[in-house]
Order: sequence, then C-alpha cells, then structure tokens
Amino acid sequence: MISCQPEQKARASDTMTIEGELSFKLIEFGSYYALADGLGDQVFDLVDSLETLPASTLSEDEQGFLSIVNLLKDKGLLFLPSFNLATNQRDYRVYLDTSEYNKVRPFKREELVKENQKVKIRLKGQLIPTSLEKTPPLFRCSEILSIEKVPGKTHWRK
Repeated sequence: MISCQPEQKARASDTMTIEGELSFKLIEFGSYYALADGLGDQVFDLVDSLETLPASTLSEDEQGFLSIVNLLKDKGLLFLPSFNLATNQRDYRVYLDTSEYNKVRPFKREELVKENQKVKIRLKGQLIPTSLEKTPPLFRCSEILSIEKVPGKTHWRK
C-alpha cells in the first residue's frame, strides 16, 4: 500500500510519515547536489543572468526554473540530495541529508527495470509548502523508516 498520513491537514511544521515507491525522471533539476565540477558554476551563472532580465522577457520555462531555484535556496534545500517518491495521492520531490540519501543511492533505474523490481520507502519528515504549479510537492525527510526492494514495476518517465 502506498499512502501518506496525515496529508489532508498537514502544515509545514507538522511531522508526518509518507510511504511510496522510488520513482525516476530522466531529466530533472532537483538540486545542486553532486553536480560535476564546473557545472554548478554554470548553473549559478545562468541563474544570475536570468535574474538581471525583466521578468516580462523571460519564457515560462525560464521563470519556472528561477522560481524553483529561489524556493530551494530559501528553504535550504538547494545543495541537498533528492529523489522522487510516487504515492497513490501524488508524487513528491524528497530532500534529505547525505547520510539518509546513501540508503537510496544504490538503487539504479536500469537495474530495477531489468529485474522487474521496485523500491518501497517509508519516510518521516515535513511537507514544504510551495505554490509552484509544475513542481511536485516538496518533502524534507528527517529519517528513512524503511526501504525495501520488492517485485514490481518501477515508475519512471522521460
């Protein structure tokens, strides 16, 4: 079962538990964590150059990119590792400390798909409020309560 409790009345300060499956998106900006040398600087340069332009001259994609970078910066998530979690209700972008992320890191999309396996994860943490329409809800994980590879189809998209 994939669930989230107590999602209906969750506030940013509430600690909650969510359960779902590790999900993959092939191309996605999640954070600056583990960017190749120099690539992070290039992204910062892009952000700086976009922020100097009038908002009316930016495309919808550029505005969305700036919005997510600024949100991650404001919430202290920009340099944390992250992954996607699919639940019955919605998908989440989960941010966590490196020590907790190391529990997720060994699972590779290609291997899971080839072996017809999926990864079930149960997390404790806090929902991070966002008003960004094209961004999945953000979740700051304080602890991975359980993680298990089981038979089934891994969620992924391009």
